[in-house]
Amino acid sequence: MGEWLLGPLRDFAQPWYETHPRSVTFVFVVLFSVLATLLGMVLFHALFLKKAESPASPSASGTTINFGGVTIERLTVEVQGSTPIPPTAPSPAVPALLENGDFERGLHGWGTGFYESLFLQPGDGRTALGFMNARARWYVDDRKPHNGRRSLRVEHDSPYAPNVFSSFSQRIKVSPSTSYRVKFWVFIESIENGSFSLRVVPSRRPKPQHLDDEWDKFKRKADPAVIGRWQERTVEFESGTDWFFDLRFTAEGPIRAWVDDVTVVPVQG
Repeated sequence: MGEWLLGPLRDFAQPWYETHPRSVTFVFVVLFSVLATLLGMVLFHALFLKKAESPASPSASGTTINFGGVTIERLTVEVQGSTPIPPTAPSPAVPALLENGDFERGLHGWGTGFYESLFLQPGDGRTALGFMNARARWYVDDRKPHNGRRSLRVEHDSPYAPNVFSSFSQRIKVSPSTSYRVKFWVFIESIENGSFSLRVVPSRRPKPQHLDDEWDKFKRKADPAVIGRWQERTVEFESGTDWFFDLRFTAEGPIRAWVDDVTVVPVQG
C-alpha cells in the first residue's frame, strides 16, 4: 500500500490512538478481519465456484455427462394410460425401505440414485438413464399390471454391446451390516440377444479397484426363456458399511418388458 494512502490514514488515526488506544486497535482488527474475509471469498469464488458453474463434462443442456469415459444421457420417463393417479398417501409411522414399488403412484420415489445426482439438475422422478447413447423408453402405464393398475414399461432398442444399456433406479436408505431381500416381478414380451436385470449397487462413486465387483455383485437377471408371462425374481444383498443403495433396473439389447411389485425387506438372522 503506497505512502499516499498510509500517510493520511496514519495522520487521521494517530490522535485517536493516543487517547483511545484500545478502541482504535479494536476497530482496526475488525476492519482487517472483514477485508480478509472478503478477499478469501473472492479467491474461493475465482478458484472453485467458477469451475463448478461451468463443468467441462456436462453438455450445455445438462442432459448428458461423461463419467470416466462413459456417456450418460437423461431420458424422460412418463406416465401413460387413462387410470387417474391417486393422491400421495401420508407417510407411514414406520417408513418403507422402497417407495411406490407397485408404481400405483406413477413415478413417485423413482428416478433417483448416484448417477442421476451427477447431473446439473438431479433426477426428479422423471429420469431414466441411457449409457453410451442407448436408445430406450421407460414409462409407467396401465396395460399390463401384475397387481393393481400400473406397472413399469421398458422398450430398449439398442443392440447388445459393452457398456450400452439403459436403466431406471430408486435410491433407498438401509442400515449398515444388514442383509436385505429384494423381490420383483417381470413380464418379458420379447427379447433379442440381451438381458434385463436388477442390480443393487452402493449409491456412491464406485471405488476403482472394486468397480466391476460392485456393479455385478448383487444382480438378478430375468429368465429370457420365460416369455409372455410374469416371473418372480429375488436377490439378496449385504449393506456392509454403506447407508444408501440404488435399486437399478437395467436393459441390455433389444427388449420389451414390464416390471411390477418391487419390494425390499430385511432378512431376519
